[in-house]
Amino acid sequence: MHVNTRCPIGHAATFICLCVLGLVAFPCFAQQPDPLPAVFQKKIQVTLQGATMDATLAALAKDNHINIVADGEPLLQKADINLDGTLREALDKVADLFDYNWTVSRAGVVLMTKRFKNPKERPQFNLPEMLGLTHDMITALTAIDYDRDPSHWQIRVKQMASTFTTEQLRALESGKTLRGSDLLPTQQGLLQNAVVSKAFAGALHLWEDLLPNLEAMPKSRLQARNRDNSNDGGTVTAPEYEYLYIFRRADGQLHALNFPKIEIGPTNGGLVTP
Repeated sequence: MHVNTRCPIGHAATFICLCVLGLVAFPCFAQQPDPLPAVFQKKIQVTLQGATMDATLAALAKDNHINIVADGEPLLQKADINLDGTLREALDKVADLFDYNWTVSRAGVVLMTKRFKNPKERPQFNLPEMLGLTHDMITALTAIDYDRDPSHWQIRVKQMASTFTTEQLRALESGKTLRGSDLLPTQQGLLQNAVVSKAFAGALHLWEDLLPNLEAMPKSRLQARNRDNSNDGGTVTAPEYEYLYIFRRADGQLHALNFPKIEIGPTNGGLVTP
């Protein structure tokens, strides 16, 4: 059966982040088995004129009885396709043509992900999915108990050091190393809290700060304010603007982000970033 869907970024990214953080005891789905299944060494020939990536992947999936999942939409809409080689070589060529990477999951599903190598390509942004991802990350980062003040991890280490026994202090003073297994259960708990706090507390604050900004985005506004750029001789050059992003959080407070280096292009009215 052929599957060629658009992967929800929020859920996929959440799972990837959890794998990286080690919060889920399950191999990440983008791990590619080595060696690849035998089907990827199968010789194929496919010729298509003015084909989309979806049509090309559909042909490969149907002819070789594999499942393919693609993320997002390619910048290149259509291309002439001439594939002559193994299925692996064909996927390499299609991925390179449409600016994608591909891997194979342990279940044998081909996963096509955008690589954004083309400078004209920009990562997609979907507000509902970003909100979902942000909620998921906050939930994951608060699922375990630790000191959520990122500045406290050093205090926890000092607390742990203050509980060293006479034997432990003598061992350290003699140049020996204390392993985690050499620590008492209470000391291990303090050390674990310090390590987890150091790793996750800062990230948690970033996600928690991002959430109200995303929630306020539908009612936010952009504003360009004219900036005085006349020189001492009174000559006025091309108009320059301070570009402001203004939003109001749920608590009612008004916030503004200033981008002073962004200018309005004098010839086409577009935004020009130095």
